[in-house]
Amino acid sequence: MLRRYDLAQELFSKAEKQMEQISLLSGKRQLAESKAWMYLKMGDYRECLNWVLEARSYSSTLPSLSIVRVWSTWKLCNGKETADVIHQELSNLSKNGPEGFVRNVLLLLRYYLTDNERLLLLTYDKLMNQIKEYPDLDADLLVYDLMTDYFIKKKDYKEAIVYERQKIAYLKK
Repeated sequence: MLRRYDLAQELFSKAEKQMEQISLLSGKRQLAESKAWMYLKMGDYRECLNWVLEARSYSSTLPSLSIVRVWSTWKLCNGKETADVIHQELSNLSKNGPEGFVRNVLLLLRYYLTDNERLLLLTYDKLMNQIKEYPDLDADLLVYDLMTDYFIKKKDYKEAIVYERQKIAYLKK
């Protein structure tokens, strides 16, 4: 959360060594989940996907790993492959609670990729209503970046600035 990835990597490395010594499955799972998110935020999408797979090998059911997997796939692959991964992940998520929030983040990306502005904006509004309920899922920056990028792509810079300002306000918190 502090964006001190150098320190996070050092701490994760120490925790990893301890987990190896005591073979604590839940600790290994949590470590892999945290590292997946860290690498996503760092923009190291290949490493991120490796840690998603690692977390899931420890039977992780953390809903937000769906966001991490889809986002990393999108950054590394083509739209078709990303659409397939979105479909896979959506099939495993309910429409309620934290999973419903994660579901809406994935739908937002789907509508971005299919250039469906009406559904993109509706889903964004839903997310903004949900985002306060699930601050621990930490998807805010991804959502703001996606919306900014969408309107830059459309050459609607005035609208892009609106989302960039929301991102800045979030970062100032």
